[in-house]
Amino acid sequence: MLKPNKDRSNRLILVLWVYTALELLTSISDILQYLLLKRIETGNFEMGEVNANDTRQQFIAIAMFLIYIGVAIVFIQWFRRAYYNLHQLSNSLSHSEGWAAGAWFVPFINLVRPFNIMKEMMYISEHILVRANLVQEDRNRERSVGIWWTLWIIVSILSNINAQIQSKSSSITVLKSSTLTDVILAFLCIPLTIFTVRMIKNYAELETYLPQIDVNNKTREIKIDDSDILDSI
Repeated sequence: MLKPNKDRSNRLILVLWVYTALELLTSISDILQYLLLKRIETGNFEMGEVNANDTRQQFIAIAMFLIYIGVAIVFIQWFRRAYYNLHQLSNSLSHSEGWAAGAWFVPFINLVRPFNIMKEMMYISEHILVRANLVQEDRNRERSVGIWWTLWIIVSILSNINAQIQSKSSSITVLKSSTLTDVILAFLCIPLTIFTVRMIKNYAELETYLPQIDVNNKTREIKIDDSDILDSI
């Protein structure tokens, strides 16, 4: 029996936009910090400004951390439910439902398996529905998965590199560079959110038709191809 997932997809899209709005607010705060750091280099500053900047940055960092945890929880809830539902309709899936949540927490596996699961969900759901004459094939669905994952990997790598640089030095020069990188990352989150939302909407559209498929007649022969991320873009 399929479980409802529409509310989860709507909730996920909402928290993603909230997170992106907070990222833009963070970028404004980072720009203010960068300008302050430039004035600190010339000695044209007051300690009150430094303290106010630190307080603002700490407050925003806490808020970002909390909303990030919220996004992660809501995404995994939606992701696992979607994979669970597809398991009710197909015996040809590559992984168990639990991997839709667990894959995100296993080093190295988290670089590939979530993408493979999402691509499999999109591919097999579409093919089941196309064969049932409920939807038409659309390569843009699968393409949105590839673009989403490519952007996610880029943002993740840059974030990790920047965090390591910040932890090794607190000089003004390093702080300026890392602050500018944070601004770039904040703006990269805009296309990341756009394509994540597009991918979720694409899959949510397919999910609306899945209840019309007979769960007692599981598909066995559909298998996703072995093409990589670049083939999905």
